[in-house]
Amino acid sequence: MLLPPLEFINEDPDAPVDEVLRTGGRRTAIRSAHGVSHVTSLLIADFDPDPVYEVSHSSFRELSPGEREPLAEAVSRHHDLDEALEEMRRVHFDPPFSSAPPD
Repeated sequence: MLLPPLEFINEDPDAPVDEVLRTGGRRTAIRSAHGVSHVTSLLIADFDPDPVYEVSHSSFRELSPGEREPLAEAVSRHHDLDEALEEMRRVHFDPPFSSAPPD
């Protein structure tokens, strides 16, 4: 499946991802569709001795302002930045659950 590019909400969107991460920053993407929000972040979690990239994803339904129903959470670690970015894109646009409203 061909997925669209991620749109990051923080940091300089034109800055190289590895530079942002190595200086303690993170890349975060947010999208909402059909009452479900998806938040996916990428950061350097550790050095082993090379960077270990962590992708975290959370999906939830907003029931009312400030009240959320969690739908999915996932965390994965990668030693390769390109692999981490691909996983970030995959889990952000194709989360591991159906976002269709319940019957």
